[in-house]
Amino acid sequence: MSISENVGGVSKYLNNIRTADKYLDMKEGIYNSLMESNLEPIVTSIRRAKSSVKHLVIPGMFFEDMGITYLGPVDGHNISAMMKVLRDGERVLSMATSAPARLLGLDGQTGSIREGLRADLTIWSANPMETWQAKVVRTYLGGEVIYREGDERKCM
Repeated sequence: MSISENVGGVSKYLNNIRTADKYLDMKEGIYNSLMESNLEPIVTSIRRAKSSVKHLVIPGMFFEDMGITYLGPVDGHNISAMMKVLRDGERVLSMATSAPARLLGLDGQTGSIREGLRADLTIWSANPMETWQAKVVRTYLGGEVIYREGDERKCM
């Protein structure tokens, strides 16, 4: 017996559908139409129903509870596959910032850029979700600059 390329074929097929531009554009269009029509309660009800069905069928939805849409395993060595799944920069950003803060009950202290919250922030030379050559230009921790590009020797 051997493990061949077709192992995980159904998962890959479904992930391709869920990350396809046409599907995501249609989903966003429906969402925007409902929101513009002042039907936010319907959007909320649909999301709650979807979440309830998922939790009923798949217990322990760890990633979903953090606000992350789990798309299955992705080969971390396949750059094009990674960029296809991670191309939604806003989702990826929330995955690393506001979602964990909310999950840990710290969203009143950190996780987003708002007045009164802890200022931990990194500024990049380019969008790191669009190019692997993006470099950190400056890093703030608690509102204090702890790194500036070119200050590598002075860095903590």
